[in-house]
Amino acid sequence: PNTMSFLSYWAGDRIQLLNYDTSGKVENYNPERNFETEGRSFSLIARKVRREASGFSWMRKKDALELSYIATKGQMLQQWSLQKRLEAIGDFQALAPLKAVSRLEL
Repeated sequence: PNTMSFLSYWAGDRIQLLNYDTSGKVENYNPERNFETEGRSFSLIARKVRREASGFSWMRKKDALELSYIATKGQMLQQWSLQKRLEAIGDFQALAPLKAVSRLEL
């Protein structure tokens, strides 16, 4: 990751950020919750919409979707249960989704 956050510190090299530029309603995009690549299994932990102006005020704003995934098992990794790991550091289940994401970005 480009910036240091609690999530990047906590997950270390297990984190995988995927960015998508969108044309249309980003809210309608339903990312995969889990995927496998290069012998590792990843689970979605956070989704963030970034709205950026595209230069001139009269031009349409550009939306980007940032997805944060955590490797939960795979080569050279101890298997993780994301739910158990998050519960060990805070009561994330009790938080509203946006508040939980904000906490991970601290």
